[in-house]
Amino acid sequence: AYLARLQVTHPSNGWWAKQEPLCLEVNNPLSIPEKLIIGIACQIERISLVVSEYMGHGQAVSLLSPRVLQAFLWPVHNVFLSIWVLWILVCTYLGSMVSMSQTLLFGAKRTNTPLGRLFLEEILPAARAVESLCEQHQTISVRMSGLALMPMMILCDVANGVVGRLGILVGSVVFVGMGACGWWYWLCVLPWLAVCSVCLAVMSGWCFGLIELSGN
Repeated sequence: AYLARLQVTHPSNGWWAKQEPLCLEVNNPLSIPEKLIIGIACQIERISLVVSEYMGHGQAVSLLSPRVLQAFLWPVHNVFLSIWVLWILVCTYLGSMVSMSQTLLFGAKRTNTPLGRLFLEEILPAARAVESLCEQHQTISVRMSGLALMPMMILCDVANGVVGRLGILVGSVVFVGMGACGWWYWLCVLPWLAVCSVCLAVMSGWCFGLIELSGN
């Protein structure tokens, strides 16, 4: 389905070319990592879209079908989509921690972000989103992202359980405290896993490319 879509998509009308940062404003310096993810994925998609102009029958490289290179890049496309989803959910989690810390320190009237609303509109939906990433119908790269974010889901569910037993204030303190203790996971482990997933996608891309080559 992915290769068939590439055949009918104009290079200027790629899916990644239409995407913009969702976590922060475009001119915010902190949005650079997200813009980098989108930019690299956009270039990979563009290569897949324009390769038919240079490969195939009657083109500069006539021995290889463009579908071979497109199949090679397909796992990388999937991985960058998963990394983007991971980035969005982690930013939501860390943003909730910051907002909750400000409310705990300065009060909801000053920050205009009540603790209960943060749990209902950000924390619990983020936990359910991570759970949905692990469902069977998702691609393997998406399910791996869900597995990597499983600690986040557990922290959200534990904090929500504390809210039900001891109140919103204690639950918020537990949420912020556990999230702060896991700084190394968000800043060190997840970026390392993202780099490893890209390397694995490139290596598996050779397999998909060879399969497509054998079929031609």
